[in-house]
Amino acid sequence: MNGPLPRMLLIVRAGRNSLHRAWSWSARSVVDILLSTYDGADWSGADAHYFHVSTAAGKFPSIKQFFEQNTQFIGQYDYFWLLDDDIYIPDDSLKKILELLRDFGFVLAQPALSYYSFFSWPITVRNDQLLFRGTQFIEAMAPIMSRRFLELALPHFGENFSGWGHEWLWRHFLEQHATFAAVIDAAPIVHTRPLGTGPLYRERPADVPDAAEEMEQLLAKFGLDRAVPFRNLFGITAGPEPRLLYGDDLLSAMLSGYREMIGHDIGAVFRCIDDLLKGGRPLITRRELSQFAGFDAMAAPFERG
Repeated sequence: MNGPLPRMLLIVRAGRNSLHRAWSWSARSVVDILLSTYDGADWSGADAHYFHVSTAAGKFPSIKQFFEQNTQFIGQYDYFWLLDDDIYIPDDSLKKILELLRDFGFVLAQPALSYYSFFSWPITVRNDQLLFRGTQFIEAMAPIMSRRFLELALPHFGENFSGWGHEWLWRHFLEQHATFAAVIDAAPIVHTRPLGTGPLYRERPADVPDAAEEMEQLLAKFGLDRAVPFRNLFGITAGPEPRLLYGDDLLSAMLSGYREMIGHDIGAVFRCIDDLLKGGRPLITRRELSQFAGFDAMAAPFERG
C-alpha cells in the first residue's frame, strides 16, 4: 500500500547504560524521539528531539507525568512506542513497522523479538513463517500504542512502579473494544538484557513492593485472571502471496517457523513450541474472528476462495 507513514513518537526510558545511540541517529529521520532519563544521565544531543527527566518514578508513571505536563503531544502523533533502554532496533525493522502500521492501523502492537534476544514470553518471539500475528498480548517492554489506545491506557500508567501486570489490563481493553493486538514477526528487535537484571529491580524505592507483588495487586484491583492464557488469534503469512491462517493451520505453520533458531538456542525453541502447543495455541474460529472490529475488511485480501 502507498501513502504517508504514520507519525510516531518513540519514547525511550533511558539510563546511563542505554543502547539507544546504536540506532537513534538513523531513526530520528523517520520518527521523533523523546528520551526520558531515570538516573540523571546526560543524553543531550541532536539524535533526540525531546528530553524529559524523572528519577523518582518507574517507566509508565514517568511517561504519564510527561503527557500530563505536555498534553499537546498526544494530538500530534498517530503512534507512541514506549521502549526500554536495553533494546536494539535494526533500521530495516523500524521502516517495516511503520509501513505495517500504515497499512493495517493496529490499535496496539509490538515487534517480535529476534532469535538472539533474551525473552520472558515465548509468544513474543519471532516466527519466520509470518508477517504478523493477531494476539491478545503485548509486553510492557516495547508496546506501540495508537493514539486511541494510549488514551485508554494512559490514565492507568501510574498504577504501579514496575509496570508489571499492565499486559492483562491491556488485554481487558482489547476485549472491551472487540479488537486485537499485533506481534510483528517481519520486523524483529533485539532484547539485550535478561529479566531481573536491570535498574528497575536494583534501585526501586524502599517503600515500593517488588514487581511480582505489584502485579498481583494490579490484577486484583481490576479483577483480572492471571490463569487465562494469552493466545495467538490469527496470522498473515510472510512471502510474495500472503494469506490468512487461524486455528490448526496457523498452529502447523508456526511449528515450522522456529527453524532458524535451532542452531542458536535449541532450549529456546522447545520453550516456544511448548507454549504454542499449550497456552498460546490458536483456538479461535473464523466466525469468531469476524467479531473483531474491521477484521473482515482487513483479512479479505489474504483469504483464498
